[in-house]
Amino acid sequence: MVGIAADDVGALALACLQDQQSAMAVVDNWTQRGVDLETIYLQGIAGVCQAFGPWWQEDSVDFATATLASARLQAVLYELSPLFLEHANENTNGYSALLLRCPASQHSIGSFMLGEFFKRSGWSVRHLVLENESQTQRLLQSEWFDVVGYSLCSNVCLELARSLFPHIRRHCRNQSVQIMVGGPLVSANPAIATEIGADLIGGDARDAQRLALRYVAAQACIR
Repeated sequence: MVGIAADDVGALALACLQDQQSAMAVVDNWTQRGVDLETIYLQGIAGVCQAFGPWWQEDSVDFATATLASARLQAVLYELSPLFLEHANENTNGYSALLLRCPASQHSIGSFMLGEFFKRSGWSVRHLVLENESQTQRLLQSEWFDVVGYSLCSNVCLELARSLFPHIRRHCRNQSVQIMVGGPLVSANPAIATEIGADLIGGDARDAQRLALRYVAAQACIR
Protein backbone atom coordinates (compact mmCIF):
# COMPACT_ATOMS: atom_id res chain seq x y z
CA MET A 1 0.00 0.00 0.00
CA VAL A 2 1.31 3.45 -0.94
CA GLY A 3 1.54 5.72 2.10
CA ILE A 4 1.84 9.44 2.72
CA ALA A 5 5.05 10.87 4.19
CA ALA A 6 5.34 13.78 6.61
CA ASP A 7 6.60 16.00 3.78
CA ASP A 8 3.43 15.18 1.81
CA VAL A 9 1.27 16.23 4.74
CA GLY A 10 3.23 19.45 5.02
CA ALA A 11 2.74 20.12 1.32
CA LEU A 12 -1.05 19.83 1.67
CA ALA A 13 -1.06 22.03 4.78
CA LEU A 14 0.86 24.76 2.95
CA ALA A 15 -1.35 24.39 -0.13
CA CYS A 16 -4.43 24.95 2.05
CA LEU A 17 -2.91 28.28 3.07
CA GLN A 18 -2.74 29.27 -0.60
CA ASP A 19 -5.99 28.35 -2.35
CA GLN A 20 -8.40 25.50 -3.07
CA GLN A 21 -6.86 24.69 -6.44
CA SER A 22 -3.42 24.18 -4.90
CA ALA A 23 -4.86 21.90 -2.20
CA MET A 24 -6.64 19.70 -4.74
CA ALA A 25 -3.51 19.57 -6.90
CA VAL A 26 -1.60 17.99 -4.00
CA VAL A 27 -4.32 15.40 -3.46
CA ASP A 28 -4.54 14.66 -7.20
CA ASN A 29 -0.80 14.01 -7.16
CA TRP A 30 -1.29 11.49 -4.37
CA THR A 31 -3.97 9.61 -6.26
CA GLN A 32 -1.78 9.52 -9.38
CA ARG A 33 0.93 7.92 -7.25
CA GLY A 34 -1.51 5.20 -6.26
CA VAL A 35 -2.50 6.38 -2.78
CA ASP A 36 -5.97 5.04 -1.94
CA LEU A 37 -8.75 7.23 -0.57
CA GLU A 38 -8.74 5.78 2.94
CA THR A 39 -5.04 6.61 3.25
CA ILE A 40 -5.66 10.11 1.94
CA TYR A 41 -8.36 10.58 4.57
CA LEU A 42 -6.55 8.98 7.52
CA GLN A 43 -2.94 9.98 6.88
CA GLY A 44 -3.22 13.02 4.65
CA ILE A 45 -6.24 15.04 5.70
CA ALA A 46 -6.17 13.93 9.35
CA GLY A 47 -2.43 14.68 9.39
CA VAL A 48 -3.05 18.23 8.18
CA CYS A 49 -5.64 18.72 10.94
CA GLN A 50 -2.99 17.72 13.46
CA ALA A 51 -0.55 20.17 11.88
CA PHE A 52 -3.08 23.00 12.06
CA GLY A 53 -3.41 22.62 15.85
CA PRO A 54 0.10 23.87 16.75
CA TRP A 55 -0.21 26.65 14.17
CA TRP A 56 -3.29 27.99 15.96
CA GLN A 57 -1.80 27.52 19.43
CA GLU A 58 1.51 29.16 18.54
CA ASP A 59 -0.09 31.96 16.49
CA SER A 60 2.00 30.97 13.49
CA VAL A 61 -0.94 32.07 11.34
CA ASP A 62 -3.71 34.53 12.20
CA PHE A 63 -7.26 33.39 12.90
CA ALA A 64 -8.65 34.45 9.52
CA THR A 65 -5.91 32.59 7.63
CA ALA A 66 -6.34 29.47 9.75
CA THR A 67 -10.11 29.55 9.21
CA LEU A 68 -9.67 29.81 5.43
CA ALA A 69 -7.14 26.97 5.41
CA SER A 70 -9.50 24.76 7.40
CA ALA A 71 -12.36 25.57 5.04
CA ARG A 72 -10.24 24.62 2.04
CA LEU A 73 -9.27 21.33 3.66
CA GLN A 74 -12.91 20.55 4.32
CA ALA A 75 -13.71 21.45 0.71
CA VAL A 76 -11.16 18.82 -0.35
CA LEU A 77 -13.13 16.26 1.68
CA TYR A 78 -16.36 17.36 0.00
CA GLU A 79 -14.81 16.91 -3.42
CA LEU A 80 -13.56 13.42 -2.58
CA SER A 81 -16.79 12.33 -0.89
CA PRO A 82 -18.76 11.09 -3.95
CA LEU A 83 -15.93 8.76 -4.97
CA PHE A 84 -15.31 7.66 -1.37
CA LEU A 85 -19.01 6.78 -0.96
CA GLU A 86 -19.46 5.35 -4.43
CA HIS A 87 -20.56 1.92 -3.19
CA ALA A 88 -21.98 2.94 0.21
CA ASN A 89 -25.61 2.17 -0.69
CA GLU A 90 -24.65 -1.40 -1.55
CA ASN A 91 -23.51 -2.04 2.03
CA THR A 92 -26.55 -0.88 4.04
CA ASN A 93 -26.43 -2.61 7.43
CA GLY A 94 -29.53 -1.13 9.10
CA TYR A 95 -27.62 0.70 11.85
CA SER A 96 -27.69 4.43 12.52
CA ALA A 97 -25.31 6.94 14.09
CA LEU A 98 -25.81 10.46 15.40
CA LEU A 99 -22.62 12.54 15.34
CA LEU A 100 -22.77 15.55 17.63
CA ARG A 101 -20.53 18.59 17.46
CA CYS A 102 -19.86 21.12 20.18
CA PRO A 103 -20.51 24.71 18.99
CA ALA A 104 -17.06 25.64 20.33
CA SER A 105 -15.31 23.27 17.90
CA GLN A 106 -13.12 25.18 15.46
CA HIS A 107 -14.13 23.03 12.50
CA SER A 108 -16.23 19.98 11.60
CA ILE A 109 -13.63 18.06 9.60
CA GLY A 110 -13.27 15.25 12.13
CA SER A 111 -17.01 14.74 12.47
CA PHE A 112 -17.51 14.82 8.71
CA MET A 113 -14.71 12.32 8.13
CA LEU A 114 -16.11 9.97 10.79
CA GLY A 115 -19.48 10.17 9.10
CA GLU A 116 -17.87 9.25 5.78
CA PHE A 117 -16.48 6.01 7.20
CA PHE A 118 -19.79 5.14 8.85
CA LYS A 119 -21.69 5.77 5.61
CA ARG A 120 -19.17 3.81 3.58
CA SER A 121 -19.82 0.82 5.81
CA GLY A 122 -23.59 1.02 5.43
CA TRP A 123 -24.69 3.17 8.37
CA SER A 124 -27.35 5.86 8.26
CA VAL A 125 -25.71 9.02 9.63
CA ARG A 126 -27.06 12.26 11.07
CA HIS A 127 -24.93 15.27 12.03
CA LEU A 128 -26.04 17.81 14.62
CA VAL A 129 -24.41 20.91 16.10
CA LEU A 130 -25.44 21.19 19.76
CA GLU A 131 -27.18 24.56 19.62
CA ASN A 132 -29.94 23.91 22.17
CA GLU A 133 -31.13 21.10 24.42
CA SER A 134 -34.68 20.92 23.08
CA GLN A 135 -33.48 20.42 19.51
CA THR A 136 -31.29 17.52 20.58
CA GLN A 137 -34.09 16.01 22.67
CA ARG A 138 -36.56 16.09 19.77
CA LEU A 139 -34.12 14.31 17.49
CA LEU A 140 -33.28 11.66 20.09
CA GLN A 141 -36.96 10.96 20.69
CA SER A 142 -38.05 10.97 17.05
CA GLU A 143 -35.32 8.79 15.49
CA TRP A 144 -33.55 5.56 16.45
CA PHE A 145 -29.79 5.75 16.95
CA ASP A 146 -27.51 2.83 17.71
CA VAL A 147 -24.47 5.03 18.36
CA VAL A 148 -23.98 8.64 19.36
CA GLY A 149 -20.51 10.03 18.63
CA TYR A 150 -18.94 13.11 20.21
CA SER A 151 -15.46 14.65 20.00
CA LEU A 152 -13.73 16.05 23.09
CA CYS A 153 -11.54 18.67 21.46
CA SER A 154 -11.53 21.30 24.23
CA ASN A 155 -12.44 21.85 27.86
CA VAL A 156 -15.63 23.54 26.72
CA CYS A 157 -16.65 20.37 24.88
CA LEU A 158 -15.74 18.30 27.94
CA GLU A 159 -17.91 20.35 30.28
CA LEU A 160 -20.82 20.14 27.85
CA ALA A 161 -20.46 16.33 27.79
CA ARG A 162 -21.03 16.08 31.55
CA SER A 163 -24.63 17.24 31.16
CA LEU A 164 -25.10 16.02 27.59
CA PHE A 165 -24.54 12.30 28.13
CA PRO A 166 -27.15 11.85 30.92
CA HIS A 167 -29.54 13.83 28.70
CA ILE A 168 -28.90 11.42 25.81
CA ARG A 169 -29.53 8.35 27.94
CA ARG A 170 -32.69 9.85 29.39
CA HIS A 171 -34.29 10.80 26.07
CA CYS A 172 -32.90 8.43 23.43
CA ARG A 173 -35.48 6.01 21.99
CA ASN A 174 -32.79 3.33 22.10
CA GLN A 175 -32.11 2.82 25.80
CA SER A 176 -29.09 0.69 24.91
CA VAL A 177 -27.49 3.41 22.77
CA GLN A 178 -23.70 3.35 22.75
CA ILE A 179 -21.99 6.70 23.35
CA MET A 180 -18.61 6.93 21.65
CA VAL A 181 -16.03 9.64 22.32
CA GLY A 182 -12.80 10.60 20.62
CA GLY A 183 -10.63 13.65 20.13
CA PRO A 184 -7.43 15.06 21.62
CA LEU A 185 -8.58 15.17 25.25
CA VAL A 186 -9.45 11.47 25.19
CA SER A 187 -6.19 10.62 23.43
CA ALA A 188 -4.28 12.42 26.17
CA ASN A 189 -6.33 10.92 29.02
CA PRO A 190 -8.55 7.91 28.15
CA ALA A 191 -9.90 7.81 31.72
CA ILE A 192 -11.99 10.88 30.88
CA ALA A 193 -14.31 8.65 28.82
CA THR A 194 -15.32 6.58 31.86
CA GLU A 195 -15.57 9.66 34.05
CA ILE A 196 -18.18 11.30 31.83
CA GLY A 197 -20.12 8.09 31.17
CA ALA A 198 -19.08 7.17 27.61
CA ASP A 199 -19.22 3.53 26.48
CA LEU A 200 -16.63 3.47 23.71
CA ILE A 201 -13.41 5.26 22.79
CA GLY A 202 -12.91 5.68 19.06
CA GLY A 203 -9.50 5.76 17.40
CA ASP A 204 -9.19 7.07 13.87
CA ALA A 205 -12.36 7.22 11.77
CA ARG A 206 -11.95 3.73 10.34
CA ASP A 207 -11.23 2.10 13.70
CA ALA A 208 -14.07 4.00 15.37
CA GLN A 209 -16.57 2.66 12.85
CA ARG A 210 -15.29 -0.89 13.23
CA LEU A 211 -15.51 -0.67 17.03
CA ALA A 212 -19.04 0.73 16.91
CA LEU A 213 -20.17 -1.96 14.48
CA ARG A 214 -18.74 -4.72 16.65
CA TYR A 215 -20.53 -3.53 19.79
CA VAL A 216 -23.84 -2.74 18.10
CA ALA A 217 -23.88 -6.08 16.27
CA ALA A 218 -23.16 -7.88 19.56
CA GLN A 219 -26.10 -6.09 21.20
CA ALA A 220 -28.37 -7.05 18.33
CA CYS A 221 -27.49 -10.71 18.86
CA ILE A 222 -28.36 -10.43 22.55
CA ARG A 223 -31.73 -8.85 21.78
